[in-house]
Amino acid sequence: MFNQIKLLNARLQRARDRLLKIPVVQLIFRTAEGSGNHDAAQRAAGVAYYAILSTFPLLLGLIAVFGFFLPSVNLQDELLRFVDKNLPGATDILRLNIVSIVKLRGAVGVLSMVVLFWGVQCDKPGD
Repeated sequence: MFNQIKLLNARLQRARDRLLKIPVVQLIFRTAEGSGNHDAAQRAAGVAYYAILSTFPLLLGLIAVFGFFLPSVNLQDELLRFVDKNLPGATDILRLNIVSIVKLRGAVGVLSMVVLFWGVQCDKPGD
């Protein structure tokens, strides 16, 4: 039984060596080995986590910027047409939000910029 395991192990080693002579297989093997050695999965999860956390401050900043440009009726119509084409049913909600943003654009703009910069400060890794 021990000899059979030893022979099987030797055959697997020869097969591995043959496969590693193929450049594409060698590249895949080294990439997988390197990503394991450098905690690539952990780092990718961290990047995804911070990307999700940074979307809220980004949206607040966009609200602040769009609050000054949305009084333009042409821009509102263009935005509503785009949303209606890509997200049917969301047009009414967006229209109500645009009206609210335009009415309160000064307060919402300042508040969203404050929250944007606060969120960016809190979003730094290690804080």
